[in-house]
Amino acid sequence: MAREVILRDDLDGSLEDVETVTISHNGRTVEVDLSSANRARLAELLDPYMRAGRRPSRPASSGRTRPSRKQAERNRAIREWAASVGLSVPNRGPIPADVAERYDREVGQ
Repeated sequence: MAREVILRDDLDGSLEDVETVTISHNGRTVEVDLSSANRARLAELLDPYMRAGRRPSRPASSGRTRPSRKQAERNRAIREWAASVGLSVPNRGPIPADVAERYDREVGQ
């Protein structure tokens, strides 16, 4: 069964030539459905900022990065050590700073 999606402009309710536009500002991203007239108004408002701006130096990410091989090995060692001394450490993600500091003090690495 085929479905037809009809977009309605979120600002004025018009149905002609409506497209979804993604806007991001201050860490908040939204989608808004806009007619060609409202897309043109938005482009006009943003134009000075777009011309003055620059592309990000790296692609936007979720904030999570993969550790280097050396850091991954260190994290694995800390997790194994923590389990052996009865400390609770998550299996994934960052290791609490106090656990890493204690590991450094007691294991000496």
